[in-house]
Amino acid sequence: MVRVTAKALVTLASEPSRSHARDLVILGHLLASRLKRDGAISADSDFALVWRDAVVPIAAASRTDWQVGMCAELHGLTMAAGQAFNNVVGRVSGKGTAKHGKGWELVVSTPDGMRSVNVHTANLKATARPSAIIFLWRHLPLAVNPYAAVLEARLAREAGGK
Repeated sequence: MVRVTAKALVTLASEPSRSHARDLVILGHLLASRLKRDGAISADSDFALVWRDAVVPIAAASRTDWQVGMCAELHGLTMAAGQAFNNVVGRVSGKGTAKHGKGWELVVSTPDGMRSVNVHTANLKATARPSAIIFLWRHLPLAVNPYAAVLEARLAREAGGK
């Protein structure tokens, strides 16, 4: 189980920094699992905890705006067409065309497949659902992402590389 809660995550000032922190925490768990499986660290290692409590707060503290590749949960959508997307987690794919201010384009998974939506920055928040983040990393490789980096490293190692 991936535990993404930590005092450092709660104290981060912006939704983008909290989102980035959660991505990094999940990456730390993926790395710890890989290192344990490969015997590089002991089974009782605190690698993921050290990563979460020491690395993540420093790496995420300065994040003040959303970036391509980040995962965000949609909320506060009040128009009829948008209400169905409340609480849906998507992946930022670029600057959007939302009216009346700065917006973002997100790719979200729907029963009919992947769909692009444009939303205001105010309608984005960091999600607390690690499974949604990992799903998006695996199915929407919009940018270099932590899951892809771990997978590529494994494939290279299995192919005889280091």
